[in-house]
Amino acid sequence: MVILLWEKRRYPDGSSSWQIKEKVWRFSTAFCTVNEWKFADIVSMADHLKKCSYNAVERREEAVPLPCRRNRSCQSGRTQTVQPTSSF
Repeated sequence: MVILLWEKRRYPDGSSSWQIKEKVWRFSTAFCTVNEWKFADIVSMADHLKKCSYNAVERREEAVPLPCRRNRSCQSGRTQTVQPTSSF
């Protein structure tokens, strides 16, 4: 797993923020030793998703409002929308 090491940065104006200093690879101690690797004779995740009811595609015809990032259109109060495409 990857652990993020954070560092507090201070700026000349007196403000501060936390930034990622580095990413460190670590092995979890919560698991047992792996004694052997082998392929299991089980159905793949792709096959499961083809039939899973929670993986249903939702088609939309109307525009979907999206949350704004801080930009001029958000500050003016306008809502950004994305028109759905029918490329499926």
